[in-house]
Amino acid sequence: TTSSDRSYESYTDFDNDFPWYDDDDLKVNESNELKMHTVIVDKSKGSTQIPPCTATNLNDSVINCEIGVSSQECSDIESIGPSFQHERKAEIEHSYYTPAPYDKRPPPIIHRLSLQSRPLHTRTQFLVRNLFKAPVIKLWRNNFDKFNHLQSEVSSVLVNTNDMVVVSAPTGAGKTAVFEMAMARHIASDLDVLKQSTDWQQRQLPSYRKIVYISPSKALCEERYDDWSRRLAEIKIGIRAAMITGDAEPGDCYRDIATSHLILTTPEKWDSLTRRWTENYTLFASVKLVMVDEVHLLGDPSRGSCLEAVICRLKTIFRATQN
Repeated sequence: TTSSDRSYESYTDFDNDFPWYDDDDLKVNESNELKMHTVIVDKSKGSTQIPPCTATNLNDSVINCEIGVSSQECSDIESIGPSFQHERKAEIEHSYYTPAPYDKRPPPIIHRLSLQSRPLHTRTQFLVRNLFKAPVIKLWRNNFDKFNHLQSEVSSVLVNTNDMVVVSAPTGAGKTAVFEMAMARHIASDLDVLKQSTDWQQRQLPSYRKIVYISPSKALCEERYDDWSRRLAEIKIGIRAAMITGDAEPGDCYRDIATSHLILTTPEKWDSLTRRWTENYTLFASVKLVMVDEVHLLGDPSRGSCLEAVICRLKTIFRATQN
């Protein structure tokens, strides 16, 4: 390969022919090593140098090498380090989200709602207006005026606490309204804080506390998006919803997350977006409520691992916010 001490004139147009290129600049030798050259720009001298670097395995997915562009096109770069082993520095230090020492936790509190444990004559149905006030009560204005038995049973923990809740019930039992109760409590809490500030005159809910709804299918996300977008618009406090699925461009996804209050997505898409969450910590740390639909997907042999990774990563982000 070309000697590492060769120097060349700086270049300004990548479309032009490279005067320093020849067939030996990239080749594989008998020891199965990939010889590469990288362009480094010395801004002070306005010239380029091409030292070699080696990848010992052609199957390596990442080859650590130095990357540079012309000094004319990168006049805003202060300096170029010796090696770009990381594309960008993380926004948060590893010590902030290191798992705490293992501590045995108490078992979860389980409430079983059945005819044996809770006969019908002992159950209570709460009126919507007794649990929520205006304007969030408009979320159910055209649907019903009182919650059913299941929803009333979990209303206390959803309305009055920040505890994690898992609801297992058959189809048609009203689990979607359980999500809506959690959303209504989240919105009502933000409105209470907003009323104490000068921004209340604008009656626009800030987007720095977000809600994420995770569903296994795009069709279910679309159904919830159409329904919730229409009903949340009736509250008239500027709540914006965004649906982010596999066919969305990454740049559009990050913009939608930053500008929306409610994000509807799938486990695979949210997994791909949050894998480098330390570089977008402020954005993902703004998620304060997570709703997972069809959580029994955890037991699926093909997709369960993805959902488990998403939930674990969300808990890691929450740990970082606490530290």
